[in-house]
Amino acid sequence: MMLYPAINELNKLTDSRYTLVVLTAKRARDIIDGKPVLTDVEAERPVSLATNEIAEGLITYKRSDGHKEEGETFENFELDIKCDAALASDAAQVENAEEVQSEAEVEETVAEETDLDA
Repeated sequence: MMLYPAINELNKLTDSRYTLVVLTAKRARDIIDGKPVLTDVEAERPVSLATNEIAEGLITYKRSDGHKEEGETFENFELDIKCDAALASDAAQVENAEEVQSEAEVEETVAEETDLDA
């Protein structure tokens, strides 16, 4: 069974596999908390979405300067989300929400007309 994205390819995008795990976990938590999904990949699980975003280069990380005295720890970085992709994703989600709302309004109108006819 082949997995995509391949773990070897993902490891090349970070300085260690531990950084990759924390980066993926932080992004998956953001997705669970309602932040927009940046990839077009159809996946149900937040971890799958996060790994695809990392593989596509949409999510990177940068080390915090405030933790230099602590040495190389694995939680001293912040997610670096590509803003253009996030804005495009936000716009797409708003558009989808408007479409769903307008579809619901049409269905409601049809239901009201059906009730009036009966």
